[in-house]
Amino acid sequence: MKKWKLTIIGIAVICFVIAPFGYAGLNPSVKIDWSSWWSLGTFLVAVAAALIAYSEYLGHKKEIEVQSDQKEKDYILQTRPYVTLRVVFERWIVFLEVKNIGHTPARNIKLTVDPKLEKLAEKHEQYRLIHHALSKPITFMAPEQRLIFFICMSPEAVEAYRENPDDSSFPATVEYENMDQQSFTESYDLDLGDYVDAIQEADPLGNISKSIKSVATNIGKSAKAEEEGLNQISQTIDSLKSGSSDALLESDERP
Repeated sequence: MKKWKLTIIGIAVICFVIAPFGYAGLNPSVKIDWSSWWSLGTFLVAVAAALIAYSEYLGHKKEIEVQSDQKEKDYILQTRPYVTLRVVFERWIVFLEVKNIGHTPARNIKLTVDPKLEKLAEKHEQYRLIHHALSKPITFMAPEQRLIFFICMSPEAVEAYRENPDDSSFPATVEYENMDQQSFTESYDLDLGDYVDAIQEADPLGNISKSIKSVATNIGKSAKAEEEGLNQISQTIDSLKSGSSDALLESDERP
């Protein structure tokens, strides 16, 4: 029981006990029926106890309901899917990443992204991938499953941000369901400005590509030099053959 309730009960009891004495002092000729007075006091105490018990019941019931609601919310949080949407700068490429970080599968995932983000991908052949992802719901995503869709090369994203920093934010929404068809909606603000100043990892594939091109160029140069060397040898042999033939002809013409 709360302290303020105990205080009120104490004050009421004191007032009830003192009241007849005060009344008798003000009216000495009046005879007080103490038996009836204490019967009334007993009745009032019983009513007060009933009211207090009912109040405690309501408070306990409300507390149980709050705990039950909290347990239900905790259960949903622990068992629900949770689909995130973000822009990723990775290996000099910018992706749109969709990932289920929840504990259960997500179904019927619908992505809504500001059309400005699609414009960054329009110049690339891979544009059709992100366009398809944004135009048709994703049927199913398992827990920890990750889907990525090409947007553009990171230098292009950086250039777009440098040209217009105030226009680098792209509102986005993800709508999806769990296996019990409960609906969830998450809202995001995809901002290129969060990533453009970050240190980018070296692109190993690009380095490999450059190395292969360098090797191919060196092989081409070697092949060309070898071909020129063979041509020079061939010309020398032809020259020697021609000189030998002339010498034989001269010897045949002598008497």
